[in-house]
Amino acid sequence: AGEVLHVISRFVDEQCFMNSDEDRSYYLHLLGLAIPKTDWRCLSYALMSNHIHLEMVAGYRPASSWSRRVNSPYARRYNELHERIGPVFAGRADMWIEQTAKVGHLLAYIHNNPVRAGVVGRAADSHWTSHRAYLGDAPCPPWLDIEAGLALSGLTPDELDPWVHAQRGLRRDD
Repeated sequence: AGEVLHVISRFVDEQCFMNSDEDRSYYLHLLGLAIPKTDWRCLSYALMSNHIHLEMVAGYRPASSWSRRVNSPYARRYNELHERIGPVFAGRADMWIEQTAKVGHLLAYIHNNPVRAGVVGRAADSHWTSHRAYLGDAPCPPWLDIEAGLALSGLTPDELDPWVHAQRGLRRDD
């Protein structure tokens, strides 16, 4: 509990199971229902077509206290909409504890995921990461703890966008 974790949920066979604004909105809706029912906190996210990144502060309860409430209904709905049967997520999420000094790097890494994938030119251009909420350019969901994300990153709101942009080539293990 209290550790910052990098959580990656991958889709089966690296398939693109998150393709539309509706898919991404639904996932965020489920996350918004699940997070308040647990003692975990979400610092950042990026919803990619074939995987999902979350920066979470672990609580005392297991990760399944929120992940089952998000991933299972998302997969069920996806299968119903696309008339398919079978798993959507490739097992449990991968989770790595982030060193305290690297929390800001993880935030930048997650926000720059669409940049590295060639989807957008700057993190601020993506509508499916938490970066725009950090900048005040999009509503901040009540379950997204921007204040803690900035504090743990050692950044002010004015420093965030230029710093994230400067980190756009950062790899996960940097």
